[in-house]
Amino acid sequence: MASDIDRLNSYDDKCILEDLPASMGPNGPYRVTMAAAAALSLIEAEGVSLFHYDPAKGLENEVDFDVELLLPSGRKYSLARPDRPPRQPKKHDTSCRIRFQMIVPVALSARSSEEREKAMTRLRDYLRRHFMGYNAHNVGFHKHRDERSGRLAQGLIGFVNHPETVSRAEFITTTFQDLKYIDAGMGELVKLTLDHDDIVKASIMKCCFKAVCLKQRGQKCDAWVQTMRRCGLFNQDLAGPNPLARGKRKFEMTSQQEEYRASQTSAIKARRIEPECRAHVRGRCVNGSACRSPHITNPATITCNSMVTPADRGVSNFNRSYGYCALHLKNMACPYKDCVHGLVTDESQTEDAHGPPVETMEE
Repeated sequence: MASDIDRLNSYDDKCILEDLPASMGPNGPYRVTMAAAAALSLIEAEGVSLFHYDPAKGLENEVDFDVELLLPSGRKYSLARPDRPPRQPKKHDTSCRIRFQMIVPVALSARSSEEREKAMTRLRDYLRRHFMGYNAHNVGFHKHRDERSGRLAQGLIGFVNHPETVSRAEFITTTFQDLKYIDAGMGELVKLTLDHDDIVKASIMKCCFKAVCLKQRGQKCDAWVQTMRRCGLFNQDLAGPNPLARGKRKFEMTSQQEEYRASQTSAIKARRIEPECRAHVRGRCVNGSACRSPHITNPATITCNSMVTPADRGVSNFNRSYGYCALHLKNMACPYKDCVHGLVTDESQTEDAHGPPVETMEE
């Protein structure tokens, strides 16, 4: 092996020793990378032999063997083999195949391997029986591996072929309407997802796989809550005491701790700056001194709301509260600047003293 590595003239023969540091890099551990390069050089060689060399006896225990380089997932590298024609990939009829993904609860990974296998078996059997009831065929499952780490993924991919006599949209609408969440005895529900094209073709909702989503709980889909309640996974006695809390020691604060917490709360409130009244800043607050928010800015420097137009800065297109005096509507004196009713009053006084004005201002 050292001779094959020296033949490359770019690798040190110490790369196969155990005393190398297993430092991580962008391409993986250094030792593994060097060993993979050495294995690749052995694969390219015509014949590989291992032997023990004794200075007194010479070569001993010579063994011939083949070396094969695999991916971390256990698959083979796609190397060109001149002695074998490339195999054509198999062609399958996927016109009736429907693909769906199952999101398995993360808490399942904390259980033993036997419990995990039983839970996944229950999930597969449940889906097979469900689809077979609708004359489906070739129901299969695939648990893929990560190409880089070689570890099994948490989720599960399923395949089902619908009958040729039933359209794809009709089969999805009928079969998947109650399969958004599944109870497979894992303590949590398994969530199913469909491809976007299948959801659009079947005209169903993504959140519950139904034609019309009721959205009864806070304008959000209620499918998960209803499934949890139907499967009995909710705690029925939520108002009663928690049985797991028995025997626990309760924390009791001393008088010094209570005083310290009160002082800390008071200090935080003292540092907190209370915001000014937003209606006062916009020139339309009708509460005056009884307002809960402070009025810091002098009202004589704030333009009355009656003089605000849509072209002014900060006025939204959806805001319809500008252009009138809120205090005048409640028969209150307006303290703000340039109130339109105050301008009309001034003009009426000018008319009495010097005659009618040239131009009158309409309210």
